[in-house]
Amino acid sequence: MALKKRDQAVEGPGGDNPVTQCRLAERLPLLIEWLGSARYEDGSIRVLPSMTIFVEPGCLKACLNDRDQSLVAFLSAGSLTGLLDALEAGLAEDSLDWRVANQGYKKKGKAT
Repeated sequence: MALKKRDQAVEGPGGDNPVTQCRLAERLPLLIEWLGSARYEDGSIRVLPSMTIFVEPGCLKACLNDRDQSLVAFLSAGSLTGLLDALEAGLAEDSLDWRVANQGYKKKGKAT
């Protein structure tokens, strides 16, 4: 399959929380909730997180970025299904290795 180059971004309809309305919500309820919940249990507002999936030789990797708490967690697996299942299990067991997110970097010679 050849990749098609797009001339412009396609804008879709907006929504309050389209993540929770997908079929994966049945298989990965904790991951979908973690990605799409804009409020904590106590009702306080939460900055929505991000998830990045990328490829390295021999495996897929995911980065969960909890932007509200400035934490990140990385996982790797041999397949997309394995990666998503590992993320779900890590959230269920509260076993992800959360680390303080890198807040950016300073370029040499730049004053802030």
